[in-house]
Amino acid sequence: MGDYFSIRGNEYHVPFADRCLDNKAYRSYFIHKTYQSAACIQQQGTPIEHFGIVTKGILKAVNDTVNGMELCHTYFQVKDIFPEFLYFSGRQHYTYDLYAVKKVRSRMGACQCDGRDASR
Repeated sequence: MGDYFSIRGNEYHVPFADRCLDNKAYRSYFIHKTYQSAACIQQQGTPIEHFGIVTKGILKAVNDTVNGMELCHTYFQVKDIFPEFLYFSGRQHYTYDLYAVKKVRSRMGACQCDGRDASR
């Protein structure tokens, strides 16, 4: 997903994360969370019940190889939404471990997975 979402004919670009966080209708669904550096936020196999927007810090998605080495798939930085690729590809569980690289602040919101509304 690109960093910006634009509306045809609109010359102003607003980051998609800002559109979510600033929307009054969605504001009540967000929960503020803070994680210390090196904290495991989600483990591989955990059901996807929420999405998050990084508001401070950096997260990384990793797996361990058969040799015990860490394989980093991606980093999530400020205004990145996670785990959007997993969710929109139809995955219902995390396929990686999610760790805080730096102290992280995020806002977690509900999503629907398998017909359930995680906000209820």
